[in-house]
Amino acid sequence: MPWNLTGNAKTHPNKNFLGTTDKEPLVLRTDGKEAARIDAAGQVGIGTKSPAARLEITADWNGSDGAMRLSGDKPTMRLTAGPVAGNQSWLLHVGSDGPGSLQIFKQGAAAGAWDNVTTFAPNGRVGIGTNDPSGRANGQLVVVAQVDAATAAVVGVSDSGNVDIAGNGGWFESSQGEGVRGWSKNINHGGVVGVNTGGGTAVFGTSDDGTGVWGTSRQHEGVHGESNALSWAAGVTGVARNAEGVGPGVLGQSAGSGPGVFGQSNKDGGVVGFHGDPRLQETTVGSEGAKAGVFGASDLGAGVLGYTRNNASAAVIAFGGLRSSAMNYPYAGEFFGNVQVNGDIFLPGADCAEQFDFAAVAEVTPGDVVVISEDGLLQLSREAYDRKVAGVISGAGSFRPGIILDRKEPQVDRLPVALMGKVFCKVDAGYGAIGVGDLLTTSHTPGHAMKAADALKSFGAVIGKALAACPAGTGLIPILVALN
Repeated sequence: MPWNLTGNAKTHPNKNFLGTTDKEPLVLRTDGKEAARIDAAGQVGIGTKSPAARLEITADWNGSDGAMRLSGDKPTMRLTAGPVAGNQSWLLHVGSDGPGSLQIFKQGAAAGAWDNVTTFAPNGRVGIGTNDPSGRANGQLVVVAQVDAATAAVVGVSDSGNVDIAGNGGWFESSQGEGVRGWSKNINHGGVVGVNTGGGTAVFGTSDDGTGVWGTSRQHEGVHGESNALSWAAGVTGVARNAEGVGPGVLGQSAGSGPGVFGQSNKDGGVVGFHGDPRLQETTVGSEGAKAGVFGASDLGAGVLGYTRNNASAAVIAFGGLRSSAMNYPYAGEFFGNVQVNGDIFLPGADCAEQFDFAAVAEVTPGDVVVISEDGLLQLSREAYDRKVAGVISGAGSFRPGIILDRKEPQVDRLPVALMGKVFCKVDAGYGAIGVGDLLTTSHTPGHAMKAADALKSFGAVIGKALAACPAGTGLIPILVALN
């Protein structure tokens, strides 16, 4: 039947068709020139006489168009795969997001659902896992992923195999800002994490003139390092390698009220500093040194040195538990070996005391006058002009001992007795009014001193001199201890 150019009816596809019956290609021409062809294998070529694929279009870029154009408000191309490819479908789509972003979608789990995979925004930013890369972060490439703890949003891998000439898993470079910036919104995870299972460095930073690694935080550590090694491996290590340089290996600065460097340890010293190569036996000082807040050792100079330019400030300050208050073990300092002081020693306390054992310590309080008992222990005074007088219990009133001799581990039956210096003492003026400068001795009132009126009886029984008057009754006055 003839083939009408105005249309045909009652055609049969096996009998009526547009094409050839031999192996020659079907060629379509316009203006006498070939526009397209279908070869004997059914491959279509536009702009080419030998198509190598099911459809091959050949054309050069003319400044506004290429080989193919898809037009429309939301031009879309769909790729639908068969069973071999899991029947997965993909879309290449220009839509309203952006607006005008080029997007790649994959078919979702629900019918008619499409999941965004990649978005190319008109401003050149690329988003993976987000359809709005411009709104998520200030970067040209934005990757957003809902992943578990064992999966990363971005992974860079280098499989060079040569440990001496190895490539980088990722390389990022910036002429103005950070080469790499990591941002985490989970308190349990880091913004940037480096892992090395080959014995090398997990995170490495290098700089010619600036900082190799820089960390900053508004609430927590700017840089945090941890190590689980059993050997001498630090969580954070700083090394100044220039032998001619003067910079520290680790520098800590604080613009606020906190310390520039802070060290804390559960077993060893909180901060440990070595100069040179001290011998092991010199730096092993037992459990007390191992629990020190600061430990220093040197093979040539001082292990720990303190210095101040302010004459009103101390170069080194040490205090025990709760600032050496009345605790069972309030040591502020302990020395093993000789101590040399090239200057004065200022003791804020008022007397020189020594600890003694007491027969009945429960009946004795600070300010009491005490005497030596027959068994060599100290006890409360109860006789007048007692030549066995030993001194006054230190610590009464506003005076505290400046130095305590023969101090031992805290024991309930030992107390400090003032041997010289100023001390508050209990007195009884019932035996005679006490004036400033009067000599004092023991009295019949337990633990109380009285005026030494009898010079002969006073020999060997004088406690000291009154520094304040007590005209009548009993009281607590300061005295100058001078046993005689």
